[in-house]
Amino acid sequence: MLLQSSPSTEPETERTQSALRELAHQLDERGIDHVFCEGKLPDCTVMHNLDHVMPKMVIWPRTSEEVQFTLSAIHGNPGLDKTPKSVVSGGHGYDGEAMCVGIAIDMQRMDACTMEDHALHVESGCGLRKVIDVLHRHGRVIPHGDSLTVGAGGHFVSAGWDLVLSRRFGLGCRHVLEATIVHWDGLVETVNADSNPALFLAVKGSFADRKGIVTSFILETHPEPAEVHLAEAILDPTRLPDDILHRVHALPDAISTTFRFYFIGGIPQIVLVLGTLLSKEETIHIIRAALGPWLAAHIQAHWTCHNLQDVRFLPLEDTARQDWDRIVSMTTEEFEAVAEHYWRPSTYHREMKVSYCQQRSFWLDINTDADILHRILYTLRTFPREFRQRIYGNITIGGGAIWRTRLETSMPIGQALIRFECHSEDQVTHNGTAKEIAEAFTRLTTPNWDIPLWGKVYSGDMFQQD
Repeated sequence: MLLQSSPSTEPETERTQSALRELAHQLDERGIDHVFCEGKLPDCTVMHNLDHVMPKMVIWPRTSEEVQFTLSAIHGNPGLDKTPKSVVSGGHGYDGEAMCVGIAIDMQRMDACTMEDHALHVESGCGLRKVIDVLHRHGRVIPHGDSLTVGAGGHFVSAGWDLVLSRRFGLGCRHVLEATIVHWDGLVETVNADSNPALFLAVKGSFADRKGIVTSFILETHPEPAEVHLAEAILDPTRLPDDILHRVHALPDAISTTFRFYFIGGIPQIVLVLGTLLSKEETIHIIRAALGPWLAAHIQAHWTCHNLQDVRFLPLEDTARQDWDRIVSMTTEEFEAVAEHYWRPSTYHREMKVSYCQQRSFWLDINTDADILHRILYTLRTFPREFRQRIYGNITIGGGAIWRTRLETSMPIGQALIRFECHSEDQVTHNGTAKEIAEAFTRLTTPNWDIPLWGKVYSGDMFQQD
């Protein structure tokens, strides 16, 4: 979340520094932790994309009252009028947009998460690892992603796309019932559909960061489905129907599909990830009728998960199950220090490692023909070998409740989301070869975009500027 302001002039720099020192003094008196960065981000404030700007100061509030005091102090200091302010809740946004050159407010110490009357009460700094744990212990679900260090704040005010649940229940941001927001002038407001419907809608999909900081949510939950199965099958694009994207978009809400593309054993592959809330037998019957006998047989031979917890742990090593209680209680800094031990190596290097990242994300027209899959494979073969372990992409099919409930969120909803990531170890490569690779992917997919890109948030999903 980023509140933009115009760049400071040179005379204003000294004024800003003096104002920041005054702010630091006020925070000290209140006992609110903070630090001047001096060219280095504090270790505990993790940014997965190393290509982020450097703030002058990071502040760690512990309560909504401390957020209120902090913003009131900033608002009451004329020397900070033009200083950018931003909010980070988990630091996993690969575009680095949760950071600014001014004051960054890190919410990670506000991480409470409880269940009350089947509603999830969660603070913005809570990582998804704790959300996953609390939901499972109560037999409830909300659509959400699978990266353990993503913060609830950024996640549930931007999208919340779930591998198997979103077509049945919609996006995670749709499930916000109520949110507490501290306005930039320090005023605290609780918003819901009745109290402030316009601001409430802005919370559900477009951050509401022009208004303030969302400090906590109440989220609707659903009973955990009785059956959840998932299959992963490498595809031969020559054996797929030409209108494969259109066909999977029309499948029942209980069946979700994602086409992933990456290198396996040095060879570019398209992998179909199919999640279902139906029985295996009923799912295969539907797939055979809708997509043909070859694909049905192929899926039937490649089931990998048989309950929702299997799906949640799919990107993780078995050690994560054994150490789960410890992982849930870790801070983000503690987990990132041992993350390579818990993520599967391929997942870690392609997606979860702190790195320099080029990322592109667009809504895709499902009526494009299957040739796009061939073109993706062909393009992957042209990429340098040294990048092949660090490249990842997918086409995630929307539809279902995502489409039917689109007016309940403030982000435009397309038919399918296509995403590409290219990670590198150093900034020179990131700004050179990695950028060229990402731009080649952009040129490849441009003819098939569904709706224009209005603006990027977190993983590149789009929201309406108003």
